[in-house]
Amino acid sequence: MALDSAIISVATGLLKAGNSPVLDFLIAAIFAFGLSAALVGVAAINKGHQYYRRTVVRKTLLEDLLGLTKPVLGYPIRHTLSIGSTAGQNEHMEVLHDTTKWLERPSRRGSVTFWITTLLKLLAVVNIVGIIVALWLGVSTSMGPPAETPRFIAIATCGGAPVNICPSVRF
Repeated sequence: MALDSAIISVATGLLKAGNSPVLDFLIAAIFAFGLSAALVGVAAINKGHQYYRRTVVRKTLLEDLLGLTKPVLGYPIRHTLSIGSTAGQNEHMEVLHDTTKWLERPSRRGSVTFWITTLLKLLAVVNIVGIIVALWLGVSTSMGPPAETPRFIAIATCGGAPVNICPSVRF
């Protein structure tokens, strides 16, 4: 996120600084690099979370085989000896009996993984907008200023009418 924020800051600053088509296309390339950094970040977080979930499945299986997922008697709440530092790690039944569904479920809306990937996706959108703006500026400035439409100006008048309509004046 820090890299992508820096890329967006640099590209936006350059966008304000110049109006050359070559510079605008370079700025679009910088925004494209920022877009790829954001998408690689999202992919890396998702892959890391897949590894984490597979580790939780293995840990839960070992705990179940050792009897650590069974409730400890004498406590009012269902306490076990299994290690569960997150909500997902405490879902023993789902992990053991519907492993594929548990592994493939989306991130919870309140999780750190969800919010970081959401922020990276928003940065990706900002980069896409930056690419579009930079390309638009590059194309519009490379075409040059719009041509003026010709205006006809009457050189002389004949009774209030332009000369070219007045029958008594000849050129």
